[in-house]
Amino acid sequence: MRLRIVACALATGLLMAANVFAQEQGTRPNTAPPAGQSTPTQKSMRIRVGGNVQQAMRLYQILPTYPDDAKAAHISGTVMLHIVVATDGSVLSLDVISGPPELTKSAMDAVKQWRYRPTLLKHKPVEVDTTVSVNYRLGAPPASEHGTETTPAQPTEGAQMLSPAPTQAPIRIRVGAKEQAAKLIHQAFPVYPDEAKQDRIGGTVMFHAIIAKDGSVLSLEVISGLPLLVNSAMDAVLQWRYKPTTFNGEPVEVDTTISVIFTLGG
Repeated sequence: MRLRIVACALATGLLMAANVFAQEQGTRPNTAPPAGQSTPTQKSMRIRVGGNVQQAMRLYQILPTYPDDAKAAHISGTVMLHIVVATDGSVLSLDVISGPPELTKSAMDAVKQWRYRPTLLKHKPVEVDTTVSVNYRLGAPPASEHGTETTPAQPTEGAQMLSPAPTQAPIRIRVGAKEQAAKLIHQAFPVYPDEAKQDRIGGTVMFHAIIAKDGSVLSLEVISGLPLLVNSAMDAVLQWRYKPTTFNGEPVEVDTTISVIFTLGG
């Protein structure tokens, strides 16, 4: 009789546990992606590239149409756009920086169809942050610019296939401070100046730096920092070495910033 009671109690307990599990499964949010959808991928790396450099990477261009209303009103000028180029060379996003409102839609409609040669950093495709200027002049089709280098206006409007640009890498690219810091392979620590220690002076010295193709520090320019700390920071940073940066498979110089922090007791 006792065995029978224990068996019933055990069966009842298992049934209750199963009901609780089923309720929890029914109310627990489903974190798996819907069928046919993949999980979000890691955000692509993005670098800043000058307009002239990016123009050399352009493969396909749609020339903007000069709006009839703007022509009739004798409106001309330059539309400047901030664009992000995707890893596959397409225009991922664009925003208006400046320009006559009557011309901005025409410029955006054209530029968003442009295509570029994918940009590589350390042999991997990266997104590119750059600017494009589109010039509208009465009597001539709109012409596009990256930075200050102008694409000659074409005699007719419409699609234009551009010849592949040379693959020569730019001399120098801009790299963020955190990204460049990750490439540091040799670091000399600054000596805390005695006078600064005695006066309990701390702070940060920030430099604008150019890193050579071989990873050495080519030049330093002080952006900010206390004079008592600058020389010590500069003496140390000039000895630093980085892993060389490559752009489309070729070593390039890097334009970046470096911060050296002095804390008492460090």
